[in-house]
Amino acid sequence: MLPVKNVQKKKYNYYMSDHEVRILLAVARSFSYKWYALCSLMAFRGLRINEALHVKTEDFNDDYSKLDIILCKSHIFDTFPIPSKLQKILKHYCKTYYWSFHNGFLFSKYTGKSELGNMSKQSACAMFSKIRKRAIEWGHLSFDDGFLMKNGNKRHRISNHALRRWHETRIYYKNHKDSVLLRDVMRYRKTTSIEPYVRSAQIYNDEQQILDQTFADIKV
Repeated sequence: MLPVKNVQKKKYNYYMSDHEVRILLAVARSFSYKWYALCSLMAFRGLRINEALHVKTEDFNDDYSKLDIILCKSHIFDTFPIPSKLQKILKHYCKTYYWSFHNGFLFSKYTGKSELGNMSKQSACAMFSKIRKRAIEWGHLSFDDGFLMKNGNKRHRISNHALRRWHETRIYYKNHKDSVLLRDVMRYRKTTSIEPYVRSAQIYNDEQQILDQTFADIKV
């Protein structure tokens, strides 16, 4: 390996495989249906964690097929269709665990005070770390992938935001690599917003095959 003083890290993009998403949802459910519902909302609708944590029961229509939302970056109000698989999860969660919702928040906090709101991002991220740790304990070592930052902490590839990246890349590859369609589904202003993520996932998954095919006819 070339000796250098300051090693530079390449731009690190999050992604997850379909297999890893199935594992993550199974591990989340082993903790509680609450965490299963939260992770499912991020995976199957691509919500950012702050958007998911602010969802209230009143934001859904009667059959949970639509969700009213204000996007946390653009602050634009929109109505999101909910895929059928996620509708079933949300219906069960809301009907079974409604007693735990404070002020209507699906993912609420309890502080012992009279005014209760949504769970904090810090609390949700801490729980996600526990989910990732249990996945590793169950033998799924890819959940430990990452790199050490300058402060000595480890930055993991699989984080809560990786669910959004999986949502994006799966839409892209299941719909003929249509960048305009993905831009509109994700409510981005420009198609360039999605390029770093879909390209990163494509190269990671296909690089070995690309190299093998390129040099297959060279006899050595």
